[in-house]
Order: sequence, then structure tokens, then C-alpha cells
Amino acid sequence: MASDQATAVSCEAGGYVFVLGSDFASQGVAALPGMTIQRAELAAPADLEEGFSQVRRHLERLGRPLAALCGLELRMPEVLSGQDFLDFNRTRYLAKLQSWGLLRQDGSPLARTNVAPRFRGPPTISVSAFSFTAESAAPGPAFVLSGLAELPEDRRYPRAIIRRGESDAAALMEKTAWIVGALQARMRALGLVWDDAAAVRLYSTHAIAFALQREVLAGAGIAPANGVTWLDAAPPVPELALEIDVRCCSQEYRLAAA
Repeated sequence: MASDQATAVSCEAGGYVFVLGSDFASQGVAALPGMTIQRAELAAPADLEEGFSQVRRHLERLGRPLAALCGLELRMPEVLSGQDFLDFNRTRYLAKLQSWGLLRQDGSPLARTNVAPRFRGPPTISVSAFSFTAESAAPGPAFVLSGLAELPEDRRYPRAIIRRGESDAAALMEKTAWIVGALQARMRALGLVWDDAAAVRLYSTHAIAFALQREVLAGAGIAPANGVTWLDAAPPVPELALEIDVRCCSQEYRLAAA
């Protein structure tokens, strides 16, 4: 589904709305009225099974249902081939969500970011952090947008990659500008604006953080209150140059070691 045609879908059991994306992740989620979104970071990235176990235990401690899980951040030891990435999603990731009763017929409603750190990546695909809904009377938006690379979701990988095969400054700027525009469309679908963003994160092995903030965002009249955080990491499959995600959570904290 193209971003400019997206509409929000309600997940009442989870306390959030989401915008349909790929089969393995929505474009983003936002808390329903009376709810907020919290983010918990694991003490260290944990293998998928152990990571999901930590997610379950934390939700149980807080008295929240599994349906409250609305976002996951995964870390990979290396970039995967396109086929290996598809196989991982189908046989491991989506199977786990299915066992928890979180999938819909059109795919996963959860937001997701999935990148490969350039240095000190985990030995296996791991859970790094997760987001979930909680009851709250506090005003203000709470949301998580999935990580987005320079590839339209309704187009074929790798043919439709923006400026495919190019990594010079002009190409990186065009890729970045496209992503920012697509993220803005996701926000509109969720009833949000860029000023609602509390955290903007750039994942790339290219040195483009300065250009993202000073030229692309500023050029569009966007000035994130907390700037941009750059992580030296690659998108999950070859030929993609960068990924950006955006969020606003009412609470963010780090869990104690399991």
C-alpha cells in the first residue's frame, strides 16, 4: 500500500491504531485515547526466543496483555540476502507473532525497526527493545513509526530502490528526502505532525546525519526538538543505504539484566 493512500486501522485489544505496511510490519502505530506507549530497552540484545521471553515477562509484571505489544526493534549480526530476510520473517518472526495471536490476515500490525550494527552486532538476530501500550490519562500523542529505507512499500525490491546503486552525496540526499516525505505521509495517516516527534533515529553506514538535519529536515521546515540520533548500522538487506524511524513514547527505560 502506498503511504499517501494509507489509513489507520484500530487494534482495540492492543489499545492502538496502525497503518498497514508490509506483511511483517505496519508503517507505524499510535496510542488510542486513554492509552500511551512506553518503550523498554533490554540490558543487552537477546536472541529472538529469549528476547520474546523477556517481553512476555515484562508485560506480565505490568499486568498488560500480549496484545499491548506494538513495536519491536531487532538487531542483526549482518545484512541478509533478500531471500534470507524473507525466510526469517516467514519462518521465525511471523510464526512467533502468530503463536501469540498478534497477526491479522493482512500481516503484522506491530511497528518494527531491523538493522545490522557495523560494530559489535549480536551473534544472532536479536531483540534490542520493544514498545507497548499502557493506560494513561496524560494528554499528548504517543506513537512509533517503523524504520523506513529508500524503497516504496508497494514496489519491488531491489528494482525500485531510490537511486539504486548510487551512494554519492546527491544520491544520498535524494534518498533521505524521499524517506522524510514518506514518514510525513505516515504521520498524517495517524493524525500526527513532525512536531510530535520526540526521537528521530538515522541508521546508516554513510556519514549523512548532518545533511539529514541541516538540509533535508530544516529545508522542509522540520526541527526535531531532540535533534537526530545516528547509529552506525545498515538496513537489513543489500543495496539499501539508510533507514529512519521516529517515535514519541511517554516513558523510555532500560531493563535490568535478566
